[in-house]
Amino acid sequence: MTHSNILILGMILVTLNGFSVDISGSDCSCDTFTTQLDCNSASSCEWSNSECVDIDCSTKTTILQCNVANSICAFTPSNECATFTSCSDYKYTDEATCLTIGCQADTKGTDGLYPCKAITSILKCSELTTETECTNHHCFWNSSAACVAPTCAQQTTATDCIAIRSDVVTTWQICNWTPATSTCTDATGLTQTNCAVLTRGSYYWNTDTSACEVCEGSSSYSQFITLGLALLMLII
Repeated sequence: MTHSNILILGMILVTLNGFSVDISGSDCSCDTFTTQLDCNSASSCEWSNSECVDIDCSTKTTILQCNVANSICAFTPSNECATFTSCSDYKYTDEATCLTIGCQADTKGTDGLYPCKAITSILKCSELTTETECTNHHCFWNSSAACVAPTCAQQTTATDCIAIRSDVVTTWQICNWTPATSTCTDATGLTQTNCAVLTRGSYYWNTDTSACEVCEGSSSYSQFITLGLALLMLII
């Protein structure tokens, strides 16, 4: 993929019922995707005039559109959306905004802004000690005043019920939303409807083989590996 966002830091592994899939490779080319949903899942693509095309940062007019809608653009100090350069080139009014461009906030400056800096360490939910830190890192602050990894069952909307982090941010659990009951549960597999979306555009649905396959140029291994092996690889 292109410049990483908070969901894709280094080697990202999506957990699926005890299994994981590597989505740290390159995005599929934009013209691979034929639906708006699949197109928007790829960090370097956007849907325009019924086609999936490369993102044009200059068309984003707000910080929300620029920083959150994709992971290759960033809102500049001159209030323009442009291609991301480096973390040190950006500063924002709150710490969380640095996270939206794949950076972390440094100490607040005399101008009242938080300079962004490169992420130097990946924190576990269990290492975060304040509710603000906890929620900013997509973790869950429980009734015992402890920061823990969220669960699919805790998600209350279809938007939140997609993929959630584990204690370590580099492992993500895929969730499944059931409209009839408005409940979120652990997912059971990658299908034609969620293949591109849940792998952030690193995989596509091959209609010839009826399988979710890695895009050419992406990670070399497309097979599912056990979570235990995935964690071992992270340690090594």
